[in-house]
Amino acid sequence: MSKNIYHRYLKLPFEHKYPDCFKNKPDKMREEKWHEWFVPKEFWDERFVDWLDQHDLKPSNVCEGFYNEPNGGGLPMHNDSPDLDNAVNINFTWGPLTSTTRWWKVKDKSLLQVECGNTEYQKECLKGIDVDISVHKFLYAEEKDCDMVYEAVIKQPSLLNVGQLHSTYNPDKKECRWTLSYHILSKKDNRHIMFDEALEIFKDAVYE
Repeated sequence: MSKNIYHRYLKLPFEHKYPDCFKNKPDKMREEKWHEWFVPKEFWDERFVDWLDQHDLKPSNVCEGFYNEPNGGGLPMHNDSPDLDNAVNINFTWGPLTSTTRWWKVKDKSLLQVECGNTEYQKECLKGIDVDISVHKFLYAEEKDCDMVYEAVIKQPSLLNVGQLHSTYNPDKKECRWTLSYHILSKKDNRHIMFDEALEIFKDAVYE
């Protein structure tokens, strides 16, 4: 059986507050039935920031919010690193228990593509935010060129491997899916920590 390098649930000593910015459907929706934006610090939960601090970690200033419409809405396949690696985020998701995150492995690396337009989109969204990680082009591939290697319902706070190709899917007919995604950095050098490293750091909080 292959090792799960993609996802773990986390037991936290508190329940993350529901961000006020998630209380209304975004005004401008993408045609693909999803929406992404960068979430200002006033919507974060300071208890989570303090909890990370106990582990000599911090959330990046680039904290993302995602909205997935019902009935098939979801983020397209992408990764969150300049290369395929095992960078980790911690996500909090509110929505139907049928919505999932999926991880993919491209059949041949020559089939990977680079999304250039996203760089300018990110720069526009990040105006006025003190960015502590690089804004870069992300990788993606067509589903026909990939095999789905893992799928999980994100019903609890979760460690997610965002350095690998991943996407989201919400099949619920009525209920939308909201996600707050923190990039987890080392306080010493602003390095995006890796999945195996996170498993060791959070070993007392991690479960399948």
